[in-house]
Amino acid sequence: MEDVRKKWKKVQWDNEITYKTFLTYSVLFVLVTISIYLLFWLRGYSFIWSHDGFNQHYPILKEFRNMLVDFLKHPTQVPELWSWQIGMGGDVVGSFGYYVLGDIFAYLVVLFPADQMELAYTTLILLRLFCVGIAFLALAKNFKINHIAAVTGSLVYVFSGYLFVSATRHPFFITPMILLPLLCLCVERVLQKKSPVPLILVICWTLVSNFYFAYMLAIMVCIYTVIRYFTHYKKQGIPLLSTIGKLAVYAITGFLMACILFLPNLIAFLGSSRANGEFANGLWFYDLSYYLSLGKMYITTESAGYWANLGFAAIAVFVLPFIWQYRKKYPVVFISLVLGLGMMLFPFFGALFNGLSSPSNRWMFAVALPVSIGVSFLLTDYKTLTKKDMRNFLITLIIFIVVSWWGPNFNIYQPILLVPLTLMLLTFFVFFLQF
Repeated sequence: MEDVRKKWKKVQWDNEITYKTFLTYSVLFVLVTISIYLLFWLRGYSFIWSHDGFNQHYPILKEFRNMLVDFLKHPTQVPELWSWQIGMGGDVVGSFGYYVLGDIFAYLVVLFPADQMELAYTTLILLRLFCVGIAFLALAKNFKINHIAAVTGSLVYVFSGYLFVSATRHPFFITPMILLPLLCLCVERVLQKKSPVPLILVICWTLVSNFYFAYMLAIMVCIYTVIRYFTHYKKQGIPLLSTIGKLAVYAITGFLMACILFLPNLIAFLGSSRANGEFANGLWFYDLSYYLSLGKMYITTESAGYWANLGFAAIAVFVLPFIWQYRKKYPVVFISLVLGLGMMLFPFFGALFNGLSSPSNRWMFAVALPVSIGVSFLLTDYKTLTKKDMRNFLITLIIFIVVSWWGPNFNIYQPILLVPLTLMLLTFFVFFLQF
């Protein structure tokens, strides 16, 4: 035991993020992806979901490829803006814009032969997932997180329960998890008086990508900017009004660049049946089974309902007591977690982020960012953890074991918890090796 402890303490934890970090992430991403999805290929399963994937996403991608190929063959011809292949006929921009027209990954479909569309569909999903981690590493570098911590945080972010559930069901749900860290990074650059061009371009990409998630991301990034300014940049003497003015100008510029796709999509949505409905379905609180499932939802891929999915790695459990203990050192993560974990308790916020309609917690993908950044901070400070931290970790571990095991029907037999709870115990043991 003592030999293991000594060898573990020799591990270098203070190396900065370099190209080796991105290379390490790439290798681990491939290995983890194979371990997760190997069963799909061994059993002959497809990434095309039997519901929306088969009926919407896959056919639209195939038709989009045909449109791109026709355009490349006849670049001087005006593209058709109406297609009889869409139901009984429909507007191309309004119909395709929500899914593929603003998705930069979808354009890569032209690189695949017409008879390899299933391979194209799968490859684009995996490429999006890979880019999620790259975006996280870019943001982590801004916070001076070390090599090991950044790689671990990126894997926690990429392989969170939200993406695990939605990646093969709705591939375009992956893109917001690329855009969120990029938007935060670009805001940081502006606050650091660097070039605003990346922010303008990412805002444009956000708006053309999908107006539904653009609405969520706009709220989230505004919250992040306010928190970051008042907890950090205000102390550096950066004026508030001029900063707001600059950010507003850059946001408007990005919006104007995106209008050619954003406005037709928005108009098409406002004319659809989904734009109507009672706010939050008249709910003030969720049902009891939802609240009883929150603990389990945090560490498994099982949803609590209302699109509430988190499903983090075992180490994410220890982020909660760590960030609470060091909330003054990491105020952005602390405030973000308090807001995120608090908002998931009330249907009001699910409806607010869902376009003022029914309560849907698709916005909860954003919680993965502060949790994953918190994991990175935890590992960055690994060698300075105290006995008080270990005590807090142990208390949190016990609480999670008790809370998670009670199911919606007060059923304590839940095999789905055996693996994550075992990993939580092993993670605690790894932290214990520091002492």
